[in-house]
Amino acid sequence: THCISSAASDVYKRQPATSKDMCLMENLFSEPLSPSEGIKPESLSAKRPDMFDSLSVYEKGEIIRKEEVYFTGLTKQIKKKVDITNFVENFGFDKKDKNYDAIVGDHINYRYEIKKILGSGAFGTVLACTDHKLGSLVSVKLIKNEMQWSFQAVHEVKILKKLNSHQNKSNENILRFMEHFHFRGHICIVAELLSVNLYQVIEAT
Repeated sequence: THCISSAASDVYKRQPATSKDMCLMENLFSEPLSPSEGIKPESLSAKRPDMFDSLSVYEKGEIIRKEEVYFTGLTKQIKKKVDITNFVENFGFDKKDKNYDAIVGDHINYRYEIKKILGSGAFGTVLACTDHKLGSLVSVKLIKNEMQWSFQAVHEVKILKKLNSHQNKSNENILRFMEHFHFRGHICIVAELLSVNLYQVIEAT
């Protein structure tokens, strides 16, 4: 599973991994990573003007609600253009199917850098990301921006927390859950990133 509990096979039935994908994953796992120091939003323009200048007008308002900023992603010229009249596609952040329109190189919640889009399914989109706070690779699942899937995600988080609370040396094969949060209308679930997913294991056996 790459983040990903019940819906992992749904992602990879739609987008099976190629040799190029596997090579990219190997490169991701070999990248040297180190934690970054978080910056208070009100101090970002002074301490890291380069990061502040990459923010769109919308994001400069959005970061005020964050405790700390670790990564700001692409330049504002490349980022998604916010359209406050576009309610159907979440002001321009979503695709028509309600999945988040992720762009490699951009940020999730001013902490996670999108390295690869692993796939999309009925429930949402799964990303391989760099966690700039901890200096590690993780998977981030962005649940589709629809009420029914958001409710299902709440149950998934509860199950993951329960399983992780009982994890010990005898059951280390349980997917390690890290955190969940809400970002631009999407519930996001962060978990460890594994080199293969459940569907690939089933195919191999």
